Amino acid sequence: MLQIAIVEDDAEDSQRLAGFLKRYEKERQQQIRFSLFTDGLSFISDYTPSYDIILMDIAMPNMDGMQAAHRLRELDDTVCLIFITNMPQYAIAGYEVNALDFLLKPVEYLRFAAKLDKAIQNRSLKSDRVLVFQTGSDYIRVNLSAICYIRSEKHYAFLVTQEAEHRVRESMKELEKMLPGERFVRCDNSYIVNLAYVKRINRDSAQVGSYTVPISRPRRKELVNAFTRYLGELK
Repeated sequence: MLQIAIVEDDAEDSQRLAGFLKRYEKERQQQIRFSLFTDGLSFISDYTPSYDIILMDIAMPNMDGMQAAHRLRELDDTVCLIFITNMPQYAIAGYEVNALDFLLKPVEYLRFAAKLDKAIQNRSLKSDRVLVFQTGSDYIRVNLSAICYIRSEKHYAFLVTQEAEHRVRESMKELEKMLPGERFVRCDNSYIVNLAYVKRINRDSAQVGSYTVPISRPRRKELVNAFTRYLGELK
């Protein structure tokens, strides 16, 4: 499923883009979940690296799109950014924040769909995304491909790799929004596994890399089905 953010202060333009995404979803048979933000400040203040594509207006109150993009790149340097604006003079400045492309207003659907196709192709080439978390005054970066599994304990989540364990203050619900659902699957209320590391699924546990992770009875079938689909895609 694609996670897309629309950052646009004009309500009419925002709804127009939302409508385009719904049309694109039907035409391409591509599952999309999108969120709407009315300015750069509201978008960036609680930003988590859960989006695949960001559609960003430039002229906005409180914090314009270019300022928000600079802040964004401090937190997430891999997410695909497309500016949507009526000011073509900002095209060159977009390279400073590694924007993939621009769409000029008024946006037409066919051009929008072509840019989204390009963004999705770009995303597939950058399949190894990086998650960024704040821990106190520091930030940690964790590659998706390195995570074997995630477990929750009380108010924390532990991202476990083959070499280390990273504790972050995130709920499993929020982490699931950040992760590609075709690769990361909940196998228990407190565990999410990366199917790339699953070696064996037993009756009530799974071997994930060098670890043994519990499987709850209600979630076993979902895990087996997801693992079967994953192996089929590798062929």
